Amino acid sequence: MAGKSVTTNSEYSSGLCDADRERYAQKLELCGFDPFELDARDCVVSADVWPRVNMCDIHDFLVLRTSFLTRKQLKCYKALEGDNYVTSGWVKEPWVKQSGPETVVVLTQVNHSQSLSILPVKAWICCKSDGEVLAAHCLCMAGNGEACSHVAALLFYIEYGVNPKPHPHEKHNQLLKLREGIPG
Repeated sequence: MAGKSVTTNSEYSSGLCDADRERYAQKLELCGFDPFELDARDCVVSADVWPRVNMCDIHDFLVLRTSFLTRKQLKCYKALEGDNYVTSGWVKEPWVKQSGPETVVVLTQVNHSQSLSILPVKAWICCKSDGEVLAAHCLCMAGNGEACSHVAALLFYIEYGVNPKPHPHEKHNQLLKLREGIPG
């Protein structure tokens, strides 16, 4: 629904400074709506409709399009943080809403790394169905920068879901069976 005029009069956007509100409005134009105003009735909870995000899409968005970090810095921080959020179970099951013929918005909540007593933050991404990330946002303090570890966690969560990889022990066990001549 890109090109459709979207109002930015939400409670969230009205609290932003002018520059951040303008950038947020640009993101909403890509989505066609404000993802933070969605509720469960508006969305689907199904991995079948997740965008096909892969590591190239994650790298392209977090490093090449939104970040002033070097590739090495990202590997040391965001990628590790995002992966840790996922493997620690801090990413809630995402909601998905179709926003155009080939575009979806994925919204989730991610627990804070420093304190489990603080409410999780909301983060969303707007992607093409093929996985290209168009925009992202998070309610954490770094979320206006679009490339916080909560957004990275959501991207990794989706990537792990749509591109499952066998556990290293499973591959090792398969190799042992082949070596020993045991049928799989």
